Amino acid sequence: MSEIRISHLSKSYAGQQVLDDICLQIGSGEFVAVLGPSGSGKTTLLRTLAGFEPVDGGEIYLGDRLMSSTGRHLPPEQRQLGIVFQNYALWPHMTVAENVGYSLKIAKVADGERRQRIDSALELVGLQGYGQRRPADLSGGQRQRVALARCMVSRPQVVLLDEPLANLDVHLRAAMEAEFEKFHRHTQATLLYITHDQREAMALADRVVVMDQGRVMQFCSPEQLYRQPANAMVARFIGDGMVMPVADVVPDGRGRATARLCHQQVRVRCHGDRPVAEAQLAFHREDLRLAPPEAPGIAAIVRRVSYRGADVQIDCQIPQYPAALLSLYCPPGQAPAVGAALSLALADGWIIGPSSSSLPPFAKALTSTGMEHAY
Repeated sequence: MSEIRISHLSKSYAGQQVLDDICLQIGSGEFVAVLGPSGSGKTTLLRTLAGFEPVDGGEIYLGDRLMSSTGRHLPPEQRQLGIVFQNYALWPHMTVAENVGYSLKIAKVADGERRQRIDSALELVGLQGYGQRRPADLSGGQRQRVALARCMVSRPQVVLLDEPLANLDVHLRAAMEAEFEKFHRHTQATLLYITHDQREAMALADRVVVMDQGRVMQFCSPEQLYRQPANAMVARFIGDGMVMPVADVVPDGRGRATARLCHQQVRVRCHGDRPVAEAQLAFHREDLRLAPPEAPGIAAIVRRVSYRGADVQIDCQIPQYPAALLSLYCPPGQAPAVGAALSLALADGWIIGPSSSSLPPFAKALTSTGMEHAY
């Protein structure tokens, strides 16, 4: 069994809480990505799973085996895990084949079987014929494939990947995403993939964990994460989402509600059936558009116009909330000039919950991650 169960996990360094009451259950064969801003605890979570760090509290199970607790700590070599590092961690004095087969040599696997498994692993990552080369003779993408083959050859039940594509350029990343999908299909292993790249996480993972300040903010499918963020931090972090205060939220009992946004009535998605006086609304650039002529809309002033290839991004300021910027897309050639007045319409959004502090409504919308991360 390769199910991972993490229960009330905590870890501190020099009195600083890095992991705080982490609870996760990852199914056997599942591909889970972990996202979060710098300092959120992603890498520390991986290190405790790998056995590089003892835990201060809680438990980590792999299947029915207890790996970590306050009274037990299995070292990495006894956890039967595969690990793929950001920096590849290849021995420069060894050939590709020697790097890939090193764990088999340590395990005293017979020469014939070891050669067969090395050749098979290299073929699966598209490096057949590269066995006698040195890491220095390979490109970055080829070195990452060697690291994958080295992991695959030991046939682990669980594989931990620590930002494995961070050192590659954009084109190599796209190619390596396909390699990871093939790797997952072939091994059927449980994969925990640490990354700062949202696009990678959303494209590859069955489910995504979002962490912030050592805590799990949300754990769900990529689609739910994007369309139904659990709180303002997740809403702002995923897809450069925007959060604004709304008032007079009235659900219709069928998953939608009416609300007032900047004095305009909007119709949005929601969970729950109780009216609330104040809440926060999450939405993305594609949810905003220019209001039709003569139709009511949200008054805005254009502050920046950025060419994005297929689209032009317009950043607008709302007079009622001068600290906020709202962004939307429009086709090239139709972009208004900086300083122009616009009327905006909202096509979709998600009510993420009533305001929970005594701050004024808009102040609440700006807390947690700060404006520089929100917009």
